[in-house]
Order: sequence, then structure tokens, then C-alpha cells
Amino acid sequence: MLLSKLRVENFMSKPFLKSSMGREICAAEIDVGSNKTLVVATSHLESLPPNSEKRAKLKGEPGWTYDTKSNTMLKGNRPLQKRLDRFICKLEDFRMMNVEMIGNEAIPDLSYRKNQKMVLPVFPSDHYGLILTISSNV
Repeated sequence: MLLSKLRVENFMSKPFLKSSMGREICAAEIDVGSNKTLVVATSHLESLPPNSEKRAKLKGEPGWTYDTKSNTMLKGNRPLQKRLDRFICKLEDFRMMNVEMIGNEAIPDLSYRKNQKMVLPVFPSDHYGLILTISSNV
């Protein structure tokens, strides 16, 4: 999902050719004024079982890493280091101001019974939301 406070000029989606789960990339061109356009994109990547052969192979590939130096939200937090909710930014006319994780708290007064002995909290999603706040360099 993409949300913007500014007007979206153009939107596109393109399916991944080898996706077994029907995944795609969605992108929007956003008019930020001063004759500048910001392009933002998002995707929900394939879900791989934790002990699958494909996942083990990917972990050995270059680029499979957790950047805990530039992302202090992950530093020293083992459960979050295992998540793949990330931003990748290439900003020339803008700078990152803040990243905020949302949806990581249980919904108050709501639970479900997993089995006869276990009652668990309900979360908004199995993924957390990330809000990236950016500002113009000008």
C-alpha cells in the first residue's frame, strides 16, 4: 500500500515475472512542487518458509543482510532483525527525517484462542507498517 499527503500524478503496477504468489511492484509519481517529482514504490515480496531450501540459498546471496548500522531501529533487536520490512532510498533532492514503525501493538481487548490452553493477542497485520518522513533539501 502507498499513501501520500501529496497529489499522485501517475500510478503503475507491474507483476513480477517469476512470482508464484502473484506479487507485483506498485509505484507512484508524486508532484512535490517546484517542478520536482518524487517516485515511490512498494512490493510485498514472496513468502518463503523459514527452513526452505530456497530461503537457505537466498541467505548465501550478496545483498541478503540486515543493516543495523544505519537503521538504529534494528540495532540489538533480534526479532526485528529477522523481519524484511524495509525502506530503500535513493534521495537527491530530499533527506530522510524519520522512520516510524506502526501496527506493532496488539489491538486492545481483542484476542483469539489458538488451542484449548493458548489465548493470543490480535495484531492489525502480520506485517508492521513503516512511515517514512522526508523533507526537501531546499
